[in-house]
Amino acid sequence: MGEMDLDCSFTVLDVAEVLQSKYAFITGGKARNGAPILTFPDVPGIPEITDEQYKKVMIYLCTIPALYEVEKGFVIILDKRNDGWGTVKSILLKLSAFFPTHIQVVFLLQPHGFLQRALADFRSKFVKEELEFKVVMCNNQEELHEHIDPSQLTKDLGGEIEYDHKEWIEQRAASEKFSTNVSDITHSLDQLAARYEETEIPNDVTGTEALIREHIQGRKELLDDLNSTTNHGEILLNCVKGNSQEIPLVKLVHVVELERLLTKLEQNKLQFEMFWGRHENKLRQCLQLRQFEEEFKLIQYASERNLEFLESSMSNIGESSLRLDGLFGDFEEFEKKAKKNFETTDRLCRTGEQLIRDDHYAIDSIQPKYIELQRIRDQYKRMLKQRRDILYKARDLHDRIDRANKWCNRGLDLLADQQIEKFHTQGGAEKAAYEIREFLHSAQNLNLSNPKEFRTLFEGIMNSDMKVIVQDLLKRKEEVKGMCEKRLGSLQKVTSNPMNPAQSTQPKMVKRSVSAGNPVRGGAKSSGSSRQLPNTSANVKGQPPPSSSSSSASSSYSSYSSRSSSSTLGSVCVASLSRDEYRCSAGQVERATAKSARTPASSSSRLEMSVRGKYKMNM
Repeated sequence: MGEMDLDCSFTVLDVAEVLQSKYAFITGGKARNGAPILTFPDVPGIPEITDEQYKKVMIYLCTIPALYEVEKGFVIILDKRNDGWGTVKSILLKLSAFFPTHIQVVFLLQPHGFLQRALADFRSKFVKEELEFKVVMCNNQEELHEHIDPSQLTKDLGGEIEYDHKEWIEQRAASEKFSTNVSDITHSLDQLAARYEETEIPNDVTGTEALIREHIQGRKELLDDLNSTTNHGEILLNCVKGNSQEIPLVKLVHVVELERLLTKLEQNKLQFEMFWGRHENKLRQCLQLRQFEEEFKLIQYASERNLEFLESSMSNIGESSLRLDGLFGDFEEFEKKAKKNFETTDRLCRTGEQLIRDDHYAIDSIQPKYIELQRIRDQYKRMLKQRRDILYKARDLHDRIDRANKWCNRGLDLLADQQIEKFHTQGGAEKAAYEIREFLHSAQNLNLSNPKEFRTLFEGIMNSDMKVIVQDLLKRKEEVKGMCEKRLGSLQKVTSNPMNPAQSTQPKMVKRSVSAGNPVRGGAKSSGSSRQLPNTSANVKGQPPPSSSSSSASSSYSSYSSRSSSSTLGSVCVASLSRDEYRCSAGQVERATAKSARTPASSSSRLEMSVRGKYKMNM
């Protein structure tokens, strides 16, 4: 006897010719010690088979029981009651020579013919002396039942098993076909897993997404095949079991085989799903990495451009308030776009943080990019705040410049609009001086009096053009202040030398005399004096000289003014012409003042208007 090949490659189709002749079969019955029973039935007219056919069919039949049963050895029933001893001897010799595994015992139901009984003694001697395994001679079924329980025997041996050999072959063929399908599915699962494992993942998002879709589709198709095979196996199992509550012993071998194959399918599916879980996670992580990297590149590029723009525009504070308003508008639009960039950057930071927390396989690549994103975000926020602070400071600076310009213009208008004829009275001079002092006091609101504070606030934001503007403004402010202080000094001289009451009432007497028609004493001198002094009122207001009907009264009033305050009037005129003084030397101003005292009223008026016009052009 040879050793059994448990990995037999034979199928029922390979031994179908011998099996269909019912040369031998296995019903699933067992001896009392649990050994499987192999039956050679009593079928007359079975053709003789070759040794090769015998070996194939024996190997095939011996692979049907479970391995632990095969290891116990087989119990063979040789039913040749209607056959001859020649057939018995042939089978026994083949069993001895080619049976693939251990034989515990052979139960021989002897031939019953007269001639066969005559040869029984001779054959018995052969059986006992020539064979290596034990042979128990049985004359009838009852003797066989003494060794094997009838429940484990077919009905032709007086047992209880209903055996349909054709049905058994069909069910065996179906179960083997199903086994082949299971093997194919298992092989496909292994191949697909190996191919997926060895696949190189692309370096871009599009390629990775396409690869994931391809792998998902491949998995779906294979699982569809697996599920279809499983459904087929379950249907086949139900067909083999039938409707009976208990599984017939003859069908049990097929049921066990089908259940084993279905269990194998389920296990293979679970194993593949476990692999797919790891593989899909790897693909998803790779896709996350590719998406993270691509978004990082976009954010990095956009942030670098925006940071360069912020850096280049940081010193631009505009040359005027109007331009600054435009810069504020541009910055607010830029800040809206920056807010979207912040949201994208924050989202990507959270994604990177989550990938790190999830122990992503590419954590060494993600960690530096995550840190760089945080740096870009912080720098972005810092520069936006810096730019906004600069614009707010620039607005403060432009507000101060605008207020200072308005202050200078208001000062020049104040000096130009003060009426000189009112300076002859104590109240008029004091009012004009009060106005100038209030104006000078208002310079405190300009916040330009502390150069150190001004430099501390604005030194960091002023470009070269703005520095020139500020320097010119400060110079202009000092010039206007100086002009006001000179006017104030002149007015203080008027208020410090008040006129006596007699002189102050003389013009009224003159007026009354003129109105009564009485000539004034010394009228000729007064008249002469009036021709030498300008009409102050006309000089200031630009009015025409007085008419001849009132020349005597005007001459008397002018003579009084000349005698009482000629020196003070000169000082006031100097202050009133301080715009022109801005362009003339001190000596020229004195000559201009003396000339104004000798110039007719219309000429004096034209001089002041000329000075005003020149300074307005400088504004």
